[in-house]
Amino acid sequence: MAALNNLAILLGFGDRLASIGAEGNSQGARDMGLLPDSLPGQLSVKDTAVRERLGKLWGLNPQLSPASPTGRCSTAAFKPCS
Repeated sequence: MAALNNLAILLGFGDRLASIGAEGNSQGARDMGLLPDSLPGQLSVKDTAVRERLGKLWGLNPQLSPASPTGRCSTAAFKPCS
């Protein structure tokens, strides 16, 4: 990747080069709150104040419960996974 960046700079295209690393999808998942330990904006699900603020915004009372790393979760928000 460094070699590609250097070549683009040498050819005068350094300001037009953008790259998305191998972790691009993981970053999006973290930003959207799709990981079991995070809420949207990479906010911690363990933070009571964050859960209360989002609960008011979403119109529900999110409870802290661990999510399953295997993805077998209940369809109801913030319910324990099996």
